[in-house]
Amino acid sequence: GSCVKRDAGECYILTAAHVLVGYRARRARDEYAGPDCLLTLGVYEGDAKPARWVAWASCVTPDSLLRSCSDDGATLQDLAVLKVGGALALDPPAYGKAQNAFSRFEVAARSDDPAEGVGRMPPPLELDRSRRALAHGADLSVCGWASWRDS
Repeated sequence: GSCVKRDAGECYILTAAHVLVGYRARRARDEYAGPDCLLTLGVYEGDAKPARWVAWASCVTPDSLLRSCSDDGATLQDLAVLKVGGALALDPPAYGKAQNAFSRFEVAARSDDPAEGVGRMPPPLELDRSRRALAHGADLSVCGWASWRDS
């Protein structure tokens, strides 16, 4: 995901909805829901290095929007917004080659102070230094990759 708003103690991240609900709406999965699941945020440390866990987040996009489909009715529009909830330490402390999507991590420490979570994240890379506010309905250029149908 990409940080789209960050200021004193608050951070919102734009990410792909399929991370939360599956690639296709008809085969949606709900692993992110429930008391035993925590949305965790890892940061890039460098090539050939594991992502280090730094914070936890909540999804602020309503479920109906997470599951909204594109015009073909089969694929997700694929956008979700997360809000950093606090700092997090897990065991193991990073996600690397030894883990996969089904690996379990234990919570070693958790803070419910959003400022602590935001403080553990690297500063965002600024692509537009004009500091103009993004208006509702404005065009937004996004880089990504083709869907499974186009590959």
